[in-house]
Amino acid sequence: MNRFKTQDIIAKYLQASELDSFLNEIEHANRKFNLYSRKLARDDLKVLTAEALIPVELGWITKETGPIVDIGSGWGIPAVPLLLSGLDLHLTLLERSQKKADFLFLLLRRLQLDAEVITGEIKNLESKRKYAAVTIRGVAVNEKLRRDLKSVVMPDADLIYFGPSLGPNLFEFVHSVVYKIDNYPERNIFRVKIV
Repeated sequence: MNRFKTQDIIAKYLQASELDSFLNEIEHANRKFNLYSRKLARDDLKVLTAEALIPVELGWITKETGPIVDIGSGWGIPAVPLLLSGLDLHLTLLERSQKKADFLFLLLRRLQLDAEVITGEIKNLESKRKYAAVTIRGVAVNEKLRRDLKSVVMPDADLIYFGPSLGPNLFEFVHSVVYKIDNYPERNIFRVKIV
């Protein structure tokens, strides 16, 4: 089992001022719009930010990774920490909720991050652009999603999924990592090929 420390990951990949700006923005917006659970303290948000960078720590996402699409970007996890990592990643944030998409657009502008926000579903992604990787957190993975993803990714693109399980028999090539971050319970992250 891999063990990570929030403080170490954040110090390795993020500037303290950028992290503070990100957390300030999401906390301020959450008071107005309830973007995430009000029970999350700032330390919890730091843990989620660090978790978003575990694919970088594992070498699954590098500066050579082609375009990435984050499905269900919500309030910016994992996309914004990945953008802040200094890897110069090309990211598209896909969010179904107009309210959250509007927030993401404003957040990216305020943090001076270059990424595209698209409101809607996978079918709303440009068909001419193909993605090398997909990140998903908090969105259920099912056969329809797998089929939809195949239409927008490069051959053998990676799906990086943060969650307890991927569901039965959706993917052939599954690499899972069980990890602990700080003193939180064990968690899972998956890397699969979308074929």
